Amino acid sequence: KDAFSYNERGFAYMNLGETKLAIQDFQQAIRLEPDDSIAFNNLSWAWNRLAEYDKSIEAANQSIAITADNATVYGNRAQAWLAIGEKDKALSDFTRAVELEPKSVLNRTDRSWCYREREEYDLALADAEEALKLDPKSPAALIARGKVFKAQGKYALAKAAYETALQNHPNHND
Repeated sequence: KDAFSYNERGFAYMNLGETKLAIQDFQQAIRLEPDDSIAFNNLSWAWNRLAEYDKSIEAANQSIAITADNATVYGNRAQAWLAIGEKDKALSDFTRAVELEPKSVLNRTDRSWCYREREEYDLALADAEEALKLDPKSPAALIARGKVFKAQGKYALAKAAYETALQNHPNHND
């Protein structure tokens, strides 16, 4: 079997919630193709899901060493940094993801989350608003806006943002 097949099956395992099996496949893909930055990126994602943040960061570092222009891997590593309390490193990686994919709602909402964690509410709100410019009905952007308002004690505005998200996406699970 080739590395591509292991990587794709690992991705399928991730979607099925079988993270440990996914990790095995991503690792096999890497053994077969040691310069496969996508397999390292997927491995980082899987380790994040298992809350194995040091392993996630290491896999992300490997991916970035191979290909430094993948916004997704910076986002994966940023989430791991944030989970272990490294807010400055997380912000740097989220910002790099935004630079690489400025029209990504996900990158903007993730960086908004990081700014909110740093209690930089104006910057958090600016990213949430920019995400809404990109997709006015994005549940993630509406929720990001609501969380900033909630953190600021602006509960009526937070409630309005959450209600809009629910109206647009009643089955959304954020």
